[in-house]
Amino acid sequence: KLKDIKTPPDATRGRKILGLVCWLVATARNALVVLVTSFVAFYYDQRGQRPFILTGTVKSGIPDFQLPPFSTVLPGGGGPNGTSPVQLGFTGMIEELGASIALVPIIAVLGNVAISKAFGGSGINPTRELVALSLSNICGSFFSSFPVTGSFSRSAVNHASGVKTPIGGIYTGALVLLALGVLTPYFQFIPKAALSAVIISAVIFMIEYEVIRPLWRCSKRELIPGAVTFVLSLIVGVELGLLAGVLTDLAFVVYRTARPLLTVSLANTTPGAQYILIRPNHSVIYFPAVEWVRNVTSKAIKQHGNIPVVFDCRLVNEFDYTAATGLQMLRKELEKKKIPLIVYGSSSEVRKLLQETLKSSLLEVSNDEELETLLQELSSAEGGKHELREVVAPLLSSNRTPPIAEIELS
Repeated sequence: KLKDIKTPPDATRGRKILGLVCWLVATARNALVVLVTSFVAFYYDQRGQRPFILTGTVKSGIPDFQLPPFSTVLPGGGGPNGTSPVQLGFTGMIEELGASIALVPIIAVLGNVAISKAFGGSGINPTRELVALSLSNICGSFFSSFPVTGSFSRSAVNHASGVKTPIGGIYTGALVLLALGVLTPYFQFIPKAALSAVIISAVIFMIEYEVIRPLWRCSKRELIPGAVTFVLSLIVGVELGLLAGVLTDLAFVVYRTARPLLTVSLANTTPGAQYILIRPNHSVIYFPAVEWVRNVTSKAIKQHGNIPVVFDCRLVNEFDYTAATGLQMLRKELEKKKIPLIVYGSSSEVRKLLQETLKSSLLEVSNDEELETLLQELSSAEGGKHELREVVAPLLSSNRTPPIAEIELS
């Protein structure tokens, strides 16, 4: 880049001047493109020719400070021909906007946070972005401003122009006020093609096409939200495309929560007692996963017979109430088949929730020795209820037979 070329300290006067000119041209390149093309458009306009599509006139001046309007006039839609203006009150404005009242702010926040992370790095606080966006719109409503939100194109132009800190917003705001007060008659000569060229030149470097190949090799699933965002952004706009991409990725998150990775194996104790070991590989079990766990358990029982089921909770740090209720329903289903359900190695938080939810005795162990003892008691007893075992959960060393079946989400 021209602006990054360093001039040696011992360079000649002419070379230093040339370096300064190159730096100015590179830094102000976007403004120079707009100025030069505006002069060309003005030259043709003075001769009665308009070979370019121009920006057009904009009303000059700053709007007065006043309360936001609580009524408006639509340009058409009334009368016998549907072309007469329509007066809408506050209720009519809300009905006209419909779901956009909620959708537009959500899209604005998502877009603003995405822009901030794209150009500001990882040190972004979404809450601050939301507060700044809200205050800007509240204050702007008293000056009849457009809805305030971030813009990928304008932010890219700002970034490409060398802006590094938020103080660039002061210069941008000053130029906007200057343009509204003084330069509005001259801004009408800016060709739209020049503005498009500036925006395209700034945004094109944001396309990270090099990530497609590693994603295709390692995680094809992650390409789907990206493809949805890209296609819909071209068809319906960046805001809706971004929202669709977020919702698509959220759907995958919910699906993985509902279908956690479960390892199902047929294990043996030292005396030779067999049991079905179900080990969730997720740290949390939430309510969407309840039905999946029940189905996996039922399939394992059909395959291996009516033998004890051990639910390994060593990797589970959190249960929610609905998941615990689902585990209770699973225990009742197994009791009807005379199959005991044993909870293995649960944390104190999980154990407390299970005790409060089940409201009855729970078979629980925390190490291999207790599991072997409990299985021997169950094999020697015919039915009956077992009291809850209060144990301390130490680190467990497991020398079990390898899993004979694994059920996982591909």
